[in-house]
Amino acid sequence: LVMTLAPNSPGATKGTATFGDYDAGVVSDGYHYRLVQTGTGTYDVCSGNIKVAYDIYYEDGGWVYWYSVENTYTVP
Repeated sequence: LVMTLAPNSPGATKGTATFGDYDAGVVSDGYHYRLVQTGTGTYDVCSGNIKVAYDIYYEDGGWVYWYSVENTYTVP
């Protein structure tokens, strides 16, 4: 998963975090998964946090919505 971080202004320590649809491939349960970002995420350099929300889909003759997730990733 590749995220793009964009500052709110030059020299800013906070901004937006976005990613394109992410094809997670087939996992151990045999289903093919895809992550689709919902809304715009954020990042904060001072806290080291990146927050994003996304929907998870699985393929079963077409893409089927499974559930929504909001995650905070901490970058050391």
